[in-house]
Amino acid sequence: MLKRLIFDWSGTLADDAPLTHRLTNEALRHFGGEEISFEQYRREFRTPVERFYGPRLPGVSTEAIDRFFFGRYAEEARRVCLFPEAGFLCRFASIDGLRLSILTTLEPQLIEPPLRRAGLLERFERIEGSAGDKRRSLPRLLRDLGAEPDECCMIGDQPNDLEAARAAGAIAAAALYGYAPREALLAERPDAAFESVRAAFLWLQERLAIERVKRPIATVGGAIFNERGEVLLIRTRKWNDLYGTPGGKIEYGETWREAFRRETFEETGLEIDSIEWVGLEEGIESPEFREPKHFLFLNLRAQCRGGRIRLNHEACEWRWARPREALDSLPLNAPTRALLGKLVEP
Repeated sequence: MLKRLIFDWSGTLADDAPLTHRLTNEALRHFGGEEISFEQYRREFRTPVERFYGPRLPGVSTEAIDRFFFGRYAEEARRVCLFPEAGFLCRFASIDGLRLSILTTLEPQLIEPPLRRAGLLERFERIEGSAGDKRRSLPRLLRDLGAEPDECCMIGDQPNDLEAARAAGAIAAAALYGYAPREALLAERPDAAFESVRAAFLWLQERLAIERVKRPIATVGGAIFNERGEVLLIRTRKWNDLYGTPGGKIEYGETWREAFRRETFEETGLEIDSIEWVGLEEGIESPEFREPKHFLFLNLRAQCRGGRIRLNHEACEWRWARPREALDSLPLNAPTRALLGKLVEP
């Protein structure tokens, strides 16, 4: 269940791209570099900032650049505004019981005034600033908060934000309306992607409704075989570190085959074909699952067509095993044990 949102600041909550572009050019001029266009800035700016400034200002330390840039940002902070509906999103999430944090490369005192003006500062339990490389900062932040990573969602507009979410085991959500080109963000295979703040709100609203309303949930899952006759098994936190098969909820308007292809790709990066029906199982408030849920499991089998395994936030480990080997030696959740039991030769 989703319990925390961690926001990037610039380009995610704050609509400050024109300002940061101007200040970046001031920094480049100040240290002897060449200015860049806004289009070039959106296309090429990256965090950690060493990736961006290193080739343009060789020999200039990141610390010196940060001192200049942050000093100018502080002088211009009164000009910083939030994206339309960002305040509504934060209030809705907070009122609905989610805990909010910000993880930013800026110093906290630079973003507190805009949040205070918007009446949002008290909504955030933590503002973590000076996060140069979020791939290190986000896992540390979640440990400090005592948070379960897969119950947290990192929303950001830079590839590094999504890389950080992967490193921490959190949900990775891309703000396509921010700084980085959408192609660069989508190439990171985010778990969710938003064209606007409003789209983020609608996603959150739907997710919370699905998670909190007590009703049977139709899901797909299945045994994905490789050319050696082995099945892909993934170990997930939500099933208390037991092994299971890729799968998830069927979305409105999807066939079960479409849902299985989508869930498999989202969770593993693999393409599948030859999808076949195996059977139906039911799980009502299984003690193996992290939360009390009522699932209808549509059990399937398929063949791996190709791709490189890349787990999303839901899984922490994967392996291939023959069905009999898995049944005899691996800690499997009950739905997977029932599925593999139907597939082994008598």
